[in-house]
Amino acid sequence: MASLEPRIEVCLTRASLDRKPYTVQVRFAAVTGEIDQVRVAKIDQQHDFTRCVDQVVRRARPAIGESPIESFTFFSVNNGR
Repeated sequence: MASLEPRIEVCLTRASLDRKPYTVQVRFAAVTGEIDQVRVAKIDQQHDFTRCVDQVVRRARPAIGESPIESFTFFSVNNGR
């Protein structure tokens, strides 16, 4: 998911939000393994940033992990930027 950060940054710029850590939760459907829901923690589902992130993540089609809900943090302090 780290490779998506430049695309997530475009979403950030379009939504005029500050560059800070954002946690994205991806929920997968148990039976199919397809993405069921994409959420950005502490931001409304209808916000432009959330909708843009949803599209970026769904296009990337991340693989389901050990849990049906995976969390990813973009722009974290530890990512070298």
